[in-house]
Formats: sequence, structure tokens, C-alpha cells
Amino acid sequence: MPKFKNVLQIKVALKNFKPTIFRTFYFPANSGFVELHAAIQEVMGWDTSHLFAFRKGRDLEIGIPSNDPFFNFNTVLDISKTKLKGFLENPKDTITYEYDFGDGWEHKVDVQKVFPEIELPQLPFCIKGANACPIEDCGGVWGYADILEIMQDKKHPSYEEMDEWYDFENLEPYKFDIDEINELLLEFPDCVSYHKSIIKEIKSSI
Repeated sequence: MPKFKNVLQIKVALKNFKPTIFRTFYFPANSGFVELHAAIQEVMGWDTSHLFAFRKGRDLEIGIPSNDPFFNFNTVLDISKTKLKGFLENPKDTITYEYDFGDGWEHKVDVQKVFPEIELPQLPFCIKGANACPIEDCGGVWGYADILEIMQDKKHPSYEEMDEWYDFENLEPYKFDIDEINELLLEFPDCVSYHKSIIKEIKSSI
């Protein structure tokens, strides 16, 4: 089994939702925030259809800079040029990751452990998690909670309409397949290249 140096054990968990949707994975400490964004998209199961940013407190955002004041609320560091060092490098370091500014999917990202060297099958590598990624474009955590509640009640007045939209028969909110995630992570360099191309495209359009 290969050895990797300077590895973080990171937990990412969706905020304000029960039961908890989370993933724990190993990640190279010398990476940048573009790579972390790509990893979160892969391990959580999002489909990269929306804008995103990392936030530290109320005054610092790591994202895609824009001259449009609609997008710039805080001090923005260019995600393409910002490394994890200084933000996520020690146990208990934490940052918020928001995906889809409309639905507002906020995730808490924590460094749990730091390994100077560790044997792993691959890197990144997911070791733990629970529950499926929410549905895109469903109204955030409250919209998703409503969908799951209606799904359990065939007598609900909105059941048929929601079933048409979200296909309850094939909706598996508690599914978590760690092998599938790690298989996706085998192609992580290609995944990062894909996300870099998306970021470049967004920069040119805003």
C-alpha cells in the first residue's frame, strides 16, 4: 500500500439537517481550495451546477472574484490561487463551504487529524459517511426536509405532484455507497481539471 506525506483527515457535514449527511475523507494538506471544492463535490454527490464559496467568519470569502458588486460581499480571495495552508492545517481548524447560493447548502468543513505520513489505497480516500446527497434545486435543507416528509405520507395532498417531480420510487435518501465514492476519486486529477475549467468559464462570464 502506498505511503502519502502530509495528509489531513477532513469531515464535511451539511449544516442544519437531520439525520446528518456527512463524509470523512483523507486529503493532501498541500492542496488548494479548488482541489478541496472538487473533493467535496465528489464525496457529497453534488453535480457542480451552481456557484460556490468557502467562508471564514463574516469577513473572508475564498471564491471567484468578480467586479460585479452582486457577487462581492466580503473580502474575496481567488480560489484558484489560495492554498489550504493558513486555513485548514491543524486539528479543529474549520471553514464553511456553501454550494448553490439560491438553495444555500452550507457545509461545515473540519480538520479532524493531521498525518505526517500514512498508508492509504489512494488519495483522496473516503473512510466514513452517512446518507445520500440531497436533491439539487429543491429549496435547500427545508425544501428537502419537506420532500422527505411528504414521501412518507401517500395521503399528503402534495404527494402525487411531488412524486412526479422527484420520483419517490427511486429516491434513496439514506443510501451511502463508500465504494462508489472511492471509485470516483480514482479519477480525481481529471475531476480537478474539470472543475478548473468550470471556474475559468465562470470567471469569464461574471
